[in-house]
Amino acid sequence: MAEIHDGFICAHPDDEVIGAGGQFSALESPFFVCVTDGAPRHVPEREAYARTRREEFKHALTVAGYGPERMRMLGFIDQEVALDLLALVKAVGEVVSELKPSLV
Repeated sequence: MAEIHDGFICAHPDDEVIGAGGQFSALESPFFVCVTDGAPRHVPEREAYARTRREEFKHALTVAGYGPERMRMLGFIDQEVALDLLALVKAVGEVVSELKPSLV
């Protein structure tokens, strides 16, 4: 993988586009990390819903010109990440340590 300069971390699939989509062209060698799978526990067919959100995340970034190698989903259950902040900090820390972006 090419050097990572910019890391964008969002809570849910689609937050990357809503939060920074207009700035994508200014990002140099970005990597996108989505914390949750985008599916709350209470939705019917949660796994299918999470899979759909994952595909939407990949598709939106592919349309913007970024391949799947520039994306990662940490897979926390939507609306429950606050219940395990230690695991969140560890997971985000591992990604940042691995990628070593100059800006997050």
